[in-house]
Amino acid sequence: MPYALLRRTLERFTDSALRSRRHAIAIAGVAWVLIAIADWLTSYELSLNPFYVIVFCLVTWHSGWRAGLVFALLSSLNQIAIGTVLGHPYSRPAYFIVTNFNTLLSACLLIALVARLKLVHERERTHARVDYLTGALNNMGFYEALGVELSRHRREGGPFAVAYIDCDEFKSVNDRFGHRAGDLLLGVIVDTLKRALRKTDVVARLGGDEFAMLLPKTGLAAAQTVIDQLLDALNMATASQDFRVTFSVGVVVFEAPPASEDAVLSSADRLMYRAKMEGKNRVVYETAGSPHADAAPQPHTAGAA
Repeated sequence: MPYALLRRTLERFTDSALRSRRHAIAIAGVAWVLIAIADWLTSYELSLNPFYVIVFCLVTWHSGWRAGLVFALLSSLNQIAIGTVLGHPYSRPAYFIVTNFNTLLSACLLIALVARLKLVHERERTHARVDYLTGALNNMGFYEALGVELSRHRREGGPFAVAYIDCDEFKSVNDRFGHRAGDLLLGVIVDTLKRALRKTDVVARLGGDEFAMLLPKTGLAAAQTVIDQLLDALNMATASQDFRVTFSVGVVVFEAPPASEDAVLSSADRLMYRAKMEGKNRVVYETAGSPHADAAPQPHTAGAA
């Protein structure tokens, strides 16, 4: 319970100003100076330790344990200086030293806990967005990437393309060779797509044998070239593993901002199903806002299944 409460508290303090390491340290530095000044003014009559704790926990969360440890050390040194200069309420100097040591030790333990919590949190976020079988993004990860691209598109303009790919004969691979072979085929497809695309492009497995690709700053002519190259690579890769499969692809190029992420995927999904209904092993293209779509059979195959 305290572990979950601490995580929720730290996440609540997250905003755009704290997402940058430098901003986090700058804001924490200003807060620490104000707390330190108040600490000197109140001396030992009022304990401000909880405020120091908030500062170095937030620094640890946003900037790492080393930065958090620096703030914890500064807080401890400041309180030692206050006790040395203004006096402290302890009957023996040893008690003063032990108390400050215990405070610093507690701070170090809390920093270690927050750093570990941050690591677990980042792993959970990553795993929640990645398909465990292939290493591609899953639905959630793709929607997030698509949301970022839509924001860029509305701000900067320029086209982008989304492709929806279905492996036509995937079920026959599972039936003939078993699910392990099907899993291997899915991995081959994702690996091939990742190798053939740019670093700025996004590959996702949306479920089963269906995949999506996001191609930023890509118009219709460029999308056609990319898809031709991808299908060449896919057909070569699957043939080398003796998988006799083909691919149906729907590609939408957006010149104007789409209504939403759902609208983008719905358009690409619709074209993919059109490709399958027209005989499979083909690509259907469409430019958003145009009433016409260009359909063409994909000439490069890995053989009949």
